[in-house]
This record gives sequence, structure tokens and C-alpha cells, in this order.
Amino acid sequence: MNNALRFHMKISLMNMVKRTLKRPMKTIGALFVIAYFLAIPFTVKSMVSDLGFDTPEGFVLVNTAMSIYIMMPATLSYFKRKGVLFRKQDVNFMFASPISPKQILFYALLKQAFMSVLMQVVSMMAAIFLFKISVPVALFFGLSNFIFSSLLSYSLAIIMYGSERLSEKTKESFKWIVYGLLISVTGFIAFYLIHNGVSVESATSLVSHPFILSIPIFGWELGWLNLVILGVTPVRLITGILFILTSGLLTWFAYKMKSTGAYYEDALQFSERQARLEAKKGDVSFNDVFDKKRKVYDRDSKLKGQFAKAIFSRQIVERRRTRRFFVSLSDLVYLLMGIGAGVLTYYGEFESELFFPIASGVSLYLAIFFNPSPTWKDEFSKYFLFVIPDTMRHKLWYATMMEHLISLIRAVFIAVPFGLIIGASFLDIVLVIIAQLLLKAMIVYKSILIDGYVGAKIGKITAQFVSIGVSVLIVIIPMIAIVGSSLITILGSFAIVAGYSLVMMFVFMYLCVRVLTNIESLND
Repeated sequence: MNNALRFHMKISLMNMVKRTLKRPMKTIGALFVIAYFLAIPFTVKSMVSDLGFDTPEGFVLVNTAMSIYIMMPATLSYFKRKGVLFRKQDVNFMFASPISPKQILFYALLKQAFMSVLMQVVSMMAAIFLFKISVPVALFFGLSNFIFSSLLSYSLAIIMYGSERLSEKTKESFKWIVYGLLISVTGFIAFYLIHNGVSVESATSLVSHPFILSIPIFGWELGWLNLVILGVTPVRLITGILFILTSGLLTWFAYKMKSTGAYYEDALQFSERQARLEAKKGDVSFNDVFDKKRKVYDRDSKLKGQFAKAIFSRQIVERRRTRRFFVSLSDLVYLLMGIGAGVLTYYGEFESELFFPIASGVSLYLAIFFNPSPTWKDEFSKYFLFVIPDTMRHKLWYATMMEHLISLIRAVFIAVPFGLIIGASFLDIVLVIIAQLLLKAMIVYKSILIDGYVGAKIGKITAQFVSIGVSVLIVIIPMIAIVGSSLITILGSFAIVAGYSLVMMFVFMYLCVRVLTNIESLND
């Protein structure tokens, strides 16, 4: 390795340690995330056992699903030179230096190895404590798979990025071949399960099927998995050996391959775009993800209101100018959920008394785990919110009013079609809409406090885990009331949900008003 690259790695590591010491809360947050991943095998143990997958075959099944639907699509990013991220300091130091382009690629890939090591440790722990695989076998598979999989993936990345002998047409062909393999495998899995039935036995036998193991590279890796965990068969032995040989041959080819750095321009553009997305601190829209310009429509609308009221007026104007329709595709997901829940309960012959608990439960789940592009983040990322001559309580209310309006639309989309299909009364539909609105309002102000203020102190990723944990805790009482609605009447359940949500909403609002005093409250 080049001496300059060694120096760069040394200084980068020292700087990382210094930043860690200066930001102890973020260090604690990172440790919390690591502990969370390490605890996954233990938190899902009872569920896996109940399903009957706590066997070596279950371990193979889980790894097969991850390999086919996570690892295979990930390789597509290499074909477009969009899978490796170079930071600004890497670009400034290395791209203009006489360091080998392949060494630069290897260095960038090496920085992503931490997550691979972490997931491999989690996999070995799961194999031992969850899937009842012996310690020597789990350790051997974990170590060997990490070595050969890393050689394989790094070699593919270097070849697809750095090779100048492969034309764009050839890389495009490789991309469509991978797409074709994904579609073929998915079709085969669907046909196999339909023909043999959906059961633990059919699922576990499916992952050792010769068709799956014969998939080039990815299937051969699964052959090695089957060979080590489940034992020797002719197909497993052949595909396992092919996996080892392929890893070695691709590594040799990547080492001997010539590269003059033609990928620099594409890598630089991708890194700059990723930096812009990261600067948005998670507030990334559909257009940002696919690098498309947002259309602007000519609407005859003007700002109205004074002081904090102008915030809501501006939100209305901006939404009308940037959308063809006031509702978005993400809002229509709630409509589909409402129709789907209604159809399922209708054909399942559920009674209309279950309308309140089912509709409220679906809405609560979507509010916690499916909340695309919350509008409050747009407001708190702008400085003018904090300089408007009004109280923070008013500014907080009007900054979140659009979120409440969207919540109302989504509540109607769930409750009305669901209620009409199942035959609920008009009063029940109204109660469900109000309950959904109050529950979502409580979660909105919780999110502002945790994702915004607390996230600036402990890091955005850690704050997301904390936010989900707090959400689960605060909805325990509403969930008990919702589930018990058949015992305490719908009206009584609604009174508990609405009263509790209002109290918690005002508690979170009060805390937000106290801590959000300036723009620095939401910045590192």
C-alpha cells in the first residue's frame, strides 16, 4: 500500500478518535446502535421459535433471503459507479495524488467494512444462540464467509468501477442479467410455494434447491452456506467449490487489471450528490432520491395572515405550487390500507364492533412506522421560523398545522372506506377519525422533541431508535384501550384514547416550547 495512503488512514483514524472524545453523547449513541444490533438475535428468539425456524435450516433460509434480495441488488450500484462513497477529504487528498486508482477504491471499500463485521458477528451469535448451530461450525462459517464474501464483493466493485476494458453496454448487460435473475428466482419461489404449500418444511427445502444454488456467484455463495451448515451433497459441494474458486479468480483479475482512474468523475459526482442529501439531515424527498427537479405549477395564490399564521399560509401556497394535486401518493397508501382492511374484514365476516380497534390499530402502526416526508422538518430547518415576532407556542402550532391537516386527510382515507365496507355507524367513523388525528398529533410533537432536539445531541441515527422506543412506550395505554374497546364500549375506549392523547400532546408541546429557543437547538 502507498505510504501516503497509510498516512491518510492513520490521520483519519486519529481524527475519528478525537471527534469521539469531543462528542461523548454521539459515542454513547453509536454504542447504543451497536448494542441494538447485537441484541437482535435475542429479541426475536421467541418469535422465531414459535414459527419453527430455530433450526440450522432456518438459519440458511434467513441468509438466503438476505443474499438474494439485499446483496444481489446492492451489486447493481457498482455497475453505475454509485456504490462507493468518497468523502470530501478523500477526494481532495487522493484523486489528485499519484496513488493507484485501485488502491483508492480499496480504501473507500475498506471504510465500509465496519458494518460487514458487525453483521457477521450478529450472524454468528444468531447461529449459536438462536438457530442451534454448534460453536465450531458457526465460527468457521462466519470467518470463512467473511473472508471469501469480502474478496468477492470488493473484487466486483473494483472490476466494475475501475475496469476500462468493459464498455458501458457490457455493464448494462450485466445489470439486466442481475434483474433477470431476481425476477426468475422470485417467480420460481412463488411457483414452488404454491405447488408445495406454504410451510416450514417447504420453505427450508426450497433454499437448498439446485435451481437456487446454481445461480452464478450468488447461488454458489449459498451453496457454500448449505455445505457448511447442512452437510455435504453433490450439488452443495460443487457450488461451494465454485464460490471459493470464483472469489480467488475475481480477486486475481482485480489485482492484475489495469485502471487509470477513468471512474474519478462519476465517483466525484455521486459523492457530491450524497453530500447534498446528507446536508438535508434526513429530509429527503422522492425527487432528491432519484435526482429529479421538482416541478413548479402556476397557481394563483397569495400569502395571508400575520405573525405565525403566515407559516401555515406559506405551507398551503408551497404545497399547491409543487404538487399537481393536494394529496400525494403517500397519502393514497392510507386509502389503500382503508380499502384493504375493509375488504379483509368483510370477507372474514368480522363484526362491525371491531371497526374501532382495527382502524385505530392500523392508523397507529402507520403513524409510528410509516411517516413519509413530515412537513414539520421543513419548517424547523429554516431560520425565519425563529425570527418571526411571535411566541414559540404559536409558531410551533402553525408550523405543524399542515401536518395535522394531512393527518386528517389520511384518517378520512382509512376510516371512511373501511367503515362503509364493514357497515359501521356514522358516529363510529367520526370517533375513529378524531382518535386517529389526536394520536398522530401526539406522535408529531414527540417526533419534534426526539428527532429534532434530542437528535442534535446524540445523533440522528441513534435518535431514530430512541424515537421508535418512546413511540412504543407512549402508545401502550391507547393500545390497551383500543384492544379492550369490545369490553368497555367504543365510546369509553375513545374517551381514554382521546383524553390520553390530548394530555401527552400538550406535554410534548410544552417541552418543545421550552427547549426550542433558537436555530442552534436543532443543530449540532
